[in-house]
This record gives sequence, structure tokens and C-alpha cells, in this order.
Amino acid sequence: MIGVPIAIAGVIGWRWWKKIPREEWRGYRFSGRKRTSGGGGASLLFFVAFCIKVFVDGKWNVPIATFTLDYVVGSIITILVLGLIIVGIPATIGLTWWISREPKKP
Repeated sequence: MIGVPIAIAGVIGWRWWKKIPREEWRGYRFSGRKRTSGGGGASLLFFVAFCIKVFVDGKWNVPIATFTLDYVVGSIITILVLGLIIVGIPATIGLTWWISREPKKP
């Protein structure tokens, strides 16, 4: 039942594509690699942290639509603070160690 409309849409799209003039068709570029600046890892970690926060709060089986804005903003601030603590403490220790060490004499 779902496949029939998809097949019809595919045939219509293919016929429309064949009607495009060659000059315009050459302007479209379908090969090559898409270049991005990367990133996206932080958003994945933030999503996982939010899921953990929701689970710890006991709201795992509650619809997301029932979350209040206060709860969501509070969760975001809590996740950011905990993330800064988890990353900041080792970074501070490492930076202090790196600054305090004496350079080796040749």
C-alpha cells in the first residue's frame, strides 16, 4: 500500500527529469564529495547526556510534550555545568602540571 504511491512518485519524478533541457541538466552536480567543516560530536554527547538526565529524573516514560520549559532549561544548564566540571577539572590539573614543570636543560 505504501509502495504504490512511492512508485508513482518515482515515475513522475523520472519523467520530469527527462523533460529538463540538457543545458540546465549539466548545471546540476551530483558527483564529488560533500565538503563540510565537520563537527556534530558535541550535539551527540549533549543528546546522550540529556537522555541520561531524563532517565535519572524518572521521566523516561513520560511524553516529551509534557516537559515544561523550566525543566528543559534547567536540564540544559545542569548538563552544561556538569560537562564543564567533568572536562574542566582534568584540564585544570593538566594545565597546572604543564605550567609548573621545569624545562629540561640541553
